[in-house]
Amino acid sequence: MDRLEQAVAEMSERVAHFYIHLDVDVLDESEGRANSYACGGGFTARDLYAALEFLQRSGRLKVASITAYDPGCNSNGNVRAVIENAARILAG
Repeated sequence: MDRLEQAVAEMSERVAHFYIHLDVDVLDESEGRANSYACGGGFTARDLYAALEFLQRSGRLKVASITAYDPGCNSNGNVRAVIENAARILAG
């Protein structure tokens, strides 16, 4: 989060709006498998929500997409719930 906050602050003078492209395979496998590319070392849902909330609060978020979800890889549906929560955050 510190690096994200710093990057947003540095871009503030040059960038008026953000486009967020969220590939859900950024999630750590412990959250569920978003697709066949999912692996360890990714974001927890909590960390992802914190980053998205920060970007939403910046007032610069204008467009967002959520991609790279293969329901066939997510047998327990955990990633679907994360996607739904992320969409609510992005929608404000």
